[in-house]
Amino acid sequence: MREIKFRAWHKVHREWLSDPIINQYISIIAGEFITPTNVILNQFTGLLDKNGKEIYEGDRLDGIMGDGYIGYCEKCKSFEFFGDDFGCYACSGDFYWSEAVDLAREIEVIGNIYENTNLRMVKEIAGKSIS
Repeated sequence: MREIKFRAWHKVHREWLSDPIINQYISIIAGEFITPTNVILNQFTGLLDKNGKEIYEGDRLDGIMGDGYIGYCEKCKSFEFFGDDFGCYACSGDFYWSEAVDLAREIEVIGNIYENTNLRMVKEIAGKSIS
């Protein structure tokens, strides 16, 4: 069973909230998480990248799944991989996040969709190839 935990991004202050502060923003009513509109919760996927870093929804990944991010797909009712210009890969039948369990040793978290909105451009400037 995977550990259930969250991180929280404050949209106004544009920073991650520390663990003790997250609890001040989260209310649970009838099993639903209620947060103010200025806070975005990201859930831990239960996977670690090749460097041992926890992978959360909203994380941008490099490796075999470069130029995309992890998100919750309402249609699939699960975490899935989203391409920047494509949408949910599972909805097209192309790639399911559950397949990433075997591929985690090749995946690397290189940022997230909140702090790193222009990662594709950053990778081009750094001279890294884009898959």
